[in-house]
Amino acid sequence: MRTASRRRSAPLAGHAKVCGARSRPISGAANEVVTGAVGPGTGGTPARVAGTVLVTAAAGVVFCVLCLRSRSLLAPALLHWAVNGLGVLFVRIA
Repeated sequence: MRTASRRRSAPLAGHAKVCGARSRPISGAANEVVTGAVGPGTGGTPARVAGTVLVTAAAGVVFCVLCLRSRSLLAPALLHWAVNGLGVLFVRIA
């Protein structure tokens, strides 16, 4: 029987094989960019939280409208995939 820790680490091992061992996590770089824009410490935390909530709510509305207009889940899923891909590219450039 496999343990939970092995199941969680298996995708990461696959990622290292595909992308190379030198690939770095994206989330750390994204956090640095946001912290640089808003400010570090406790002063910037409310702005980061509020920004995250507002952007997530706006994205949910856009995805719902797109889903209702297209009558398909594929359109919002593809938009989500494309936006995430652009986010990765922008973080890599920054």
